[in-house]
Amino acid sequence: MINPSLKEKIVREYLEKKISYYGLEIKYGVNRNTIATWVKLSGFETKYFKNIPEQEVVRLYSIDKKSTEYIAKKFGCSINPVKRVLRKFSIDIRDNSQRHIGQPAWNKGKKWSKSMKDKLSTLAFERKQTGEDNPNWRGGNRPKFDKRRNWRVVRYWRLECLRRDLNTCLQCGSKKRVEVNHIIPIRQIKDMKLLANINNGITLCRRCHVKIHYREHQYADFFRELLKNWVNSGKTLYKK
Repeated sequence: MINPSLKEKIVREYLEKKISYYGLEIKYGVNRNTIATWVKLSGFETKYFKNIPEQEVVRLYSIDKKSTEYIAKKFGCSINPVKRVLRKFSIDIRDNSQRHIGQPAWNKGKKWSKSMKDKLSTLAFERKQTGEDNPNWRGGNRPKFDKRRNWRVVRYWRLECLRRDLNTCLQCGSKKRVEVNHIIPIRQIKDMKLLANINNGITLCRRCHVKIHYREHQYADFFRELLKNWVNSGKTLYKK
């Protein structure tokens, strides 16, 4: 039950002190819609008090790239007065996809506590997101990126494979997002000649390539036969 004296006090402050609904809501803990209803039932019209510095609002929004929520909180009002000032100066109000442009990320510089790290690690094991129970588990050894992939001879080998295969995935026939795969994985190659041997490369699309990662040994014979049939088909100008 609302105290009648509180109701009269809020309406009086709204009219005399020109405190906004938002400011009264924060001050007395009464919903702004309830306050608006009290004002209307008392026979008074709702007024919008433009007691916020317009130039400062424009500067904060346009130059400092602050949000309307930030500006409203700074001046102790709701978002509506801020938006009215922006519309008055013909300033386009940013949508949700642009409202945080120029602002630092909320989690920048923040670090997980040790207890939170332990909790997340435990959950990951329980959900089989990591560990030996995960189907992608490879023994806990994460191979480092092989710098030989950027060698000039390997780049030339990649272009030759694409030219031979006509930029076509030899497994599914797709021409989108094609890549060249080493039949014998590059991490297992120690011979320089095999590294740049065009017969050790086959063109695959991204989708087919991802499916065979770390399972190349299971597809080696299949890819060699696939490559042999492609070269003997006469579709390519490549000569062995």
